[in-house]
Amino acid sequence: MATAAKVKAFVEEYYRIPRDILILVFRFYKDSSKVSWLGEDGVMRNVTTMGAIYFHFLSLDAKKYDILSCYSQDSFDGGVLVLVIGCMTLKNDKTKMFKQSFFLAPQKEDFFVFNDVLMFFSDEETMNIHGGQTSDPLRTNLELISDQGIAMVPSLESNQEANWNNPKMSIIETSCYAVQNNAAYSSTVENLDTSAFQGLNNLNRVDALEETSIFIKNLGKNTKVEELHEAFKRFGTIKPDGIYVKPAKEGRFFGFIEFESPISAQNAIQASSIKIRNRKIKIGERKRKN
Repeated sequence: MATAAKVKAFVEEYYRIPRDILILVFRFYKDSSKVSWLGEDGVMRNVTTMGAIYFHFLSLDAKKYDILSCYSQDSFDGGVLVLVIGCMTLKNDKTKMFKQSFFLAPQKEDFFVFNDVLMFFSDEETMNIHGGQTSDPLRTNLELISDQGIAMVPSLESNQEANWNNPKMSIIETSCYAVQNNAAYSSTVENLDTSAFQGLNNLNRVDALEETSIFIKNLGKNTKVEELHEAFKRFGTIKPDGIYVKPAKEGRFFGFIEFESPISAQNAIQASSIKIRNRKIKIGERKRKN
């Protein structure tokens, strides 16, 4: 049975990653993954394999996600069904309400996305917030509620009131769309020159990325564990007592940080460095002895 903490970590990390850092998004998928997203033209587009998923995310116009609610349910063979309802901010500052469902298939220590279906609400609920938003954009608090699921509740401004008693507000009905193949899109993907995939040959190595720890160096002798936790938690959930600091030669210090998820570790490695009190802390892969 999946724990709520693991599902919570997946949702936090999936929507935190900017979609222009495609290599990080890929770590949630495999060649067997199936992605079906409703396009602006109302057509459901289906893609599979890492190469096609690459071009799918490359074409997206989203720059930010605000999660309004999330529900999870244990499913077949250790997998988890996840339903996310949120608001997508586009590059032109317009927003769209969306519903996204995942089937998370289990692997050794976490999950990968086996199925991914996203649909938008009606165009009537699309609004332009550029210059017209009087309050801060939606901010999301994640609350762990049980081992069977999680709930994400948006923070409320002082002048807002939560409508918890209206049962219609607790369930958003999902219309059933027939999943259609888009011949033109499929043809484009199939006929791409193989050189377009240069640099993607290592994507299948994602299966082997299981390391949850990172190596950090150039620490000051007065660097505190609390400071490191505060600086690195942006990349993902850090394990309890997962930060180690050790002295090296010539008064230098290095350390290790262990995250709950290997995706968090890769997020940190991608950053390559971080500043703490104007000191540049370098980040790298943790190399374990065989």
